[in-house]
Amino acid sequence: MGEEKGANGWTIMDQPRCVSRNKLRNRTMKQVRLVGKTKHGKDRIRQHGDVWNIMSGGSSGHRMVLESLHETSSMRMDDGRIWKFRDARSIDKLDDEDFDWQFI
Repeated sequence: MGEEKGANGWTIMDQPRCVSRNKLRNRTMKQVRLVGKTKHGKDRIRQHGDVWNIMSGGSSGHRMVLESLHETSSMRMDDGRIWKFRDARSIDKLDDEDFDWQFI
């Protein structure tokens, strides 16, 4: 009664950790469309767009962590290179001060 081994000869417990992380990273993300309520919210939508990926925010919490679709933020490094990255933010699911939102 040994554990069943996969094609590579490993059991599930022997799988490298990066395989598990990649499976989580490649999951399909849900998206929301943000609508700005305040000047700050409208400026963020103008800067990063109105469609955002949901990174986390299960049913237990009142906040949702979002990530912009494109690399719209940048930072100049000490050696002169420019590092571009996606913006991330947390919004209140129930009544956010800056945004209204809806699932897409």
